[in-house]
Amino acid sequence: TSNEFSGLKVDIDKADSGYMVGEVEALFDGISSQEDVEKEKGKIRKFVDLITREGESDAETATIGKLEFVLMKEFPDLYNACIKAGVINESN
Repeated sequence: TSNEFSGLKVDIDKADSGYMVGEVEALFDGISSQEDVEKEKGKIRKFVDLITREGESDAETATIGKLEFVLMKEFPDLYNACIKAGVINESN
């Protein structure tokens, strides 16, 4: 239904490298309970599953942000240094 994904924000950017990176966020007004957070995570997973083709994405897998994606693709040495320093967590 059209209301099923209300409250989610989708942002899609195209990097100079030609890659397109998207993120889906749930927006909250004020303080929310952990139950509310988990409910919104479920909506995000369901939305990502809906818009991606089978086998192309696994919404259950930890996702990364745009900055991490650019570092991984364009600056792998810097990305690995950030992981080693504990600045970012290694994904997958």
